[in-house]
Amino acid sequence: MEILHEIHRLIAEVTELYGVELVDLELAPLGRRRVLRLLIDQPGGVTLKDCAFVSRKVSEALDQRDAVPFAYFLEVSSPGINRPLTRLQHVERFQGELAEVELKLPVDGRRHFKGRLDGVEGTAVRLAPEGQDGGTVLLEWDNVRRARLAVDPWEQHRKGMNR
Repeated sequence: MEILHEIHRLIAEVTELYGVELVDLELAPLGRRRVLRLLIDQPGGVTLKDCAFVSRKVSEALDQRDAVPFAYFLEVSSPGINRPLTRLQHVERFQGELAEVELKLPVDGRRHFKGRLDGVEGTAVRLAPEGQDGGTVLLEWDNVRRARLAVDPWEQHRKGMNR
């Protein structure tokens, strides 16, 4: 979709200008309009004030260039604790964290994997699957439909109880 590519490029320019990472961009139907959802991040996290600021700046840029040829709502938010991993650089950045990966085509008869991110090897994600003693699987990034951190908000609490 050429329009979405152009919108993405323009929004990425704006977020880079203000030192904010554009994590993900989604265009989804919402009645007669569409919603343009941006997930942004920066070192130290994103506040509501940051989201409002980026929303204003992105709206100004899109309106100024008349980049969106249809009615839309703009939503800007943080990626949250179960952050999507949309680039191989994200896998490197969150190495050691628990993640869920959904594939387009099965690997070893499976499309869904959950495990610790063990880095990047060429164009593949190295993942140490849960419940598997040792070993990793290589999942080609081009075959990844969705990947996100799988944060368990109660993990630290359970660890404290087992002392």
